[in-house]
Order: sequence, then C-alpha cells, then structure tokens
Amino acid sequence: MQFELDDRSSSPKLLGVQHERLFHGFLEAAPDAVVIIDGDGVIAKVNRQAEHLFGYHREELVGRPLEMLMPERYRRAHVADTRAYTADPRSRSMGRGLDLFGLRKDGHEFPIDVSISPLPPEHGVLVASTIRDMTLHRRLEEELRQRTRELEEADRQKDNFLAAVAHELRTPLSVLTLGTQVLRRHQADGRIREQTLGRFERQTAHMARMIEDLLDLTRI
Repeated sequence: MQFELDDRSSSPKLLGVQHERLFHGFLEAAPDAVVIIDGDGVIAKVNRQAEHLFGYHREELVGRPLEMLMPERYRRAHVADTRAYTADPRSRSMGRGLDLFGLRKDGHEFPIDVSISPLPPEHGVLVASTIRDMTLHRRLEEELRQRTRELEEADRQKDNFLAAVAHELRTPLSVLTLGTQVLRRHQADGRIREQTLGRFERQTAHMARMIEDLLDLTRI
C-alpha cells in the first residue's frame, strides 16, 4: 500500500500555526524574562519568566503600556526612547551604562539589564525586550567594592605600621652605633663600659619585641 503526501499539509496557514507554536516554545523556554511590545509601547506578549520576575499574571500585562513595569522616574524618557527606536529598530542594549530598575507588582524596585531586538514585521512593528534581574550581580559587585576598600585600608595601615617601626628602630640603632664607638675608645673606663652594655641590652630587647610584632603582623 502506498501513501501520498497531502499538499495541504504544507499550506501557508498550517505553516503559520507551526511557526507560532515554535515561537511560543522558544519564548517560554527562554532563561530570562521576555516582554514583547508593539510600536506604541503596548505589551503584546510575555513569557512565564516575566510573570515570575514582575509578579503579574500575563492577563494583567497584555494590552497595558510597558511603562507599568518601570519606576515612575523612567517612564517619560522611556516613551521618547520607544518612539525613537521604532523609527530605527535594531538589536541593542538599553541604558548605555546607566543603572536601570524594574518595578514589581508589589512596588519593589530591583536592578535590571535590558536588551531589545526587533521581530520580523509580518504583523507590524514588534519589539522583544529581554530582561534580566541583576540583584545578585549588583550585590556581588558591592561586596567586591567593599572588599577592595578593606584591602586598601589594610594596605594603608600596613604602610603606617612599617613607617612607625622604621622610626622606632632608628633610636636603638643610634644607641648601638654610639655605644660601639664608645667601647672602641681605649680610654673608656669600666663604669662607662657597663653603662654602655646596659643600654645595648635594653635596646636589643626593644628591637626583639618589635621584630616579634612584625612576625605577628605577617601571621595576620
């Protein structure tokens, strides 16, 4: 028995349905939130990651302006940016180095990174915004900056400590140098010799304590 392929299975309508299903599958499988808007900045489609990220059901988002997902201070500028973008659509990152924030349904703001791309124009102007929550990234950046500040402060304290130790070492070294000169004099009597040796002992002990402090600093 032979089977013949039905040419109707490749009809444009059926292919359109298949493409729509494939697109929907890719949209839902995306690791980041995706919000698709039309040329007027109205939300046309979102994926489940966008629902989770912003705390809305998609029925609450579709048909609403995208500005509802951003703090008030960004909305006016975003409307102008949307108009400019639809006039010359191309893939790019938003923000140009600025800190961007999203707005959840509960009013909580959180840092985001946004990339926008135009979609094929079969159904008019559509723009896909890929949105990533940067909360953890920003927290790690701040921890790194704090750690850097701590290391810079520790380095400054180390330099101050070493400068203080160098200053303190000058005194016993001066005493030892002067005492050596005294002892080398043939006319130095026993009393002067004993006094000089006593100073040697005290300054040597002082330097030994400073050396121990340096070793403790190295251990720390």
